[in-house]
Amino acid sequence: MKKYKAFVCIFVVGGVGLICLLTNIFAVYFLNIDGDNIESQVGIISFVTILVIIPDIMLLWVFIAFAPQITFNEIGLEKYLCGIPLKKYKWEDIQDIKIITTGVGAQWLFFSKVDLKNHGIDYCRLHPKTIYIAIDDKKLEKIKEFIPQDKVIREHKSKWLQ
Repeated sequence: MKKYKAFVCIFVVGGVGLICLLTNIFAVYFLNIDGDNIESQVGIISFVTILVIIPDIMLLWVFIAFAPQITFNEIGLEKYLCGIPLKKYKWEDIQDIKIITTGVGAQWLFFSKVDLKNHGIDYCRLHPKTIYIAIDDKKLEKIKEFIPQDKVIREHKSKWLQ
């Protein structure tokens, strides 16, 4: 059976991961500064906590949202995170296939079990019955090989582009 695998958007995970790493290094540097009094120590610890906890929570959220791998085949598509299956849709279950172009020119392809109507990218990403992936022309051509002929791909531009 022929199949195609692609990550949702691994570049976003890498960028946020790099920023998170740099803020954690910066936080460790501040922990090594000797404070003369208790007020400065409390301030440094609070600052370091903000530099570590917030970026790490953001990295976790970005990892869950953008690191999954999508596998396409003749039967349907599957979404995996670290080898753990998250969602599995058969082609006959998919009601809507939609391409959304954002204001910065990025294109996202959505597969949904419900009609996404004319909703924007935020609604489509957060909908629980949707699988999405960042695409370019090369990826789109490979994915189209698996989409049945009776399924129509709708295009939707961000409200900023209209």
